[in-house]
Amino acid sequence: MQKKSYYRLNELQQYFGIAPDEIRYLVEQRMLQLSFFYPESKFVAGEDEFEYFIGNCVVNYEGIVTLTCDDSIRVFSNGFVDTSHLTLADRAPATLETRNYPFTVKYPNNYVEDWSSKKLGELPEKDIPAKVLATEDISLRAAAKNAFINIAEPESVGTHFSKLPKTLYPQTIRFSIESACVTHRHLSELKLINHLNKELSDSENSESKPLAQLPRQRRNSDLHDLLAKILLKHTKQVAGDNISQKECLRVLESESSLAPTDRQYDTDGILEKVTDTMIYWSSDYKENQKLQIDNLSSTMSKIKKKLKSLGKIDANK
Repeated sequence: MQKKSYYRLNELQQYFGIAPDEIRYLVEQRMLQLSFFYPESKFVAGEDEFEYFIGNCVVNYEGIVTLTCDDSIRVFSNGFVDTSHLTLADRAPATLETRNYPFTVKYPNNYVEDWSSKKLGELPEKDIPAKVLATEDISLRAAAKNAFINIAEPESVGTHFSKLPKTLYPQTIRFSIESACVTHRHLSELKLINHLNKELSDSENSESKPLAQLPRQRRNSDLHDLLAKILLKHTKQVAGDNISQKECLRVLESESSLAPTDRQYDTDGILEKVTDTMIYWSSDYKENQKLQIDNLSSTMSKIKKKLKSLGKIDANK
């Protein structure tokens, strides 16, 4: 067997002695994400910024795609996952379809928050955030309303069907556990296998590292995402005024006192409690996390700076 860029789960056990249950553990601990080979299709390549997706260009791509940590876990739990949001493993197989925004529906919308045109060469060489290209069609709600008008008032003429407002319909791809694989790059980064000889004859002796010592996948802080959501919503609701640290702290205290289902901002229920000196929070990624109140102001400043660079907050505020 020659060295390959990715391996099916049964190959990992056969050639490296890595059982599927070990891969599942790594996935559940967010140390590893599942990948899949996908035939040529159109994707919108872009950037993930906090909870938003910013489109850069439309590409044709055939090759390895990697799922998010959450979707990788769902593949093991349910046997499959339907998703539209993934990562293109390598820029090399991609070809540019267009740098222009491909829809008539204005953004921000339910598909992209913004559009920042980029050439193919300006995209990262590896791990490009992407979405399956959405379809644009007549809004079903508008079509139903128009049909109701025509039925209720037959003497009047409703809006012509072709002139009805359009909307974007995100498309999903189903990925099943049977086709799951892990890339050679990810295995090497976790030091689960050595650099392989061409025939992999000594793979069973490959140096490994205890699972508990392996690093988790890096990701944005869930608390940072929550603070960004508070800053953005406050900016829109209060005519662009920035929220102060004291006001933000009051929001966090209020949210933590409510049940997760009743929270306006913390819909994921990460907040545990807020004291005079500390903010305590947890997530699926890591439990028992905390932020000192004295550091809240500097954390908010960093998030504001990022949001301003994205044009989400007025740079003059």
